[in-house]
Amino acid sequence: MADRDRQSLTGLTEGEAQEFHKFMIQGTLGFGAVSLFAHILIWMWRPWF
Repeated sequence: MADRDRQSLTGLTEGEAQEFHKFMIQGTLGFGAVSLFAHILIWMWRPWF
């Protein structure tokens, strides 16, 4: 029973850590997609090459 309730150094359980990781990856991919889109729009407006 103690193994099931054991927490890591962060205080998160295994399930909570996996859920946090899933949202972190989704947020990173979303930010990257928006950033890529913005760079494409700016490059179409004023190409820097």
